[in-house]
Amino acid sequence: MPSGDLGQALREAIFTETTPPSTPPDHPVVRCSPTADSRAVWVGLVAYATYDLTNLALTRDFPLIVAVVDKVLGMAVSVTVGLGGYGFARWAGV
Repeated sequence: MPSGDLGQALREAIFTETTPPSTPPDHPVVRCSPTADSRAVWVGLVAYATYDLTNLALTRDFPLIVAVVDKVLGMAVSVTVGLGGYGFARWAGV
């Protein structure tokens, strides 16, 4: 195969838009987005870290374990709410 054909095949494979198979409207399964997951984790981490690090800096005897557990729970809550919103948007067709 000449190199021009390989380059063309690679360009087509990389830059051709494909549409995922659609699910029937009455199907209850909603696929999650890895991008939505990672964004929700970062939002939860930043939001809860701001609160917890402020408490660690300004509050006397604020327990470190509370700050760590709060950040983990904040990320979990943010992912849950983010995925719920993403699923609802997909379900509603937005």
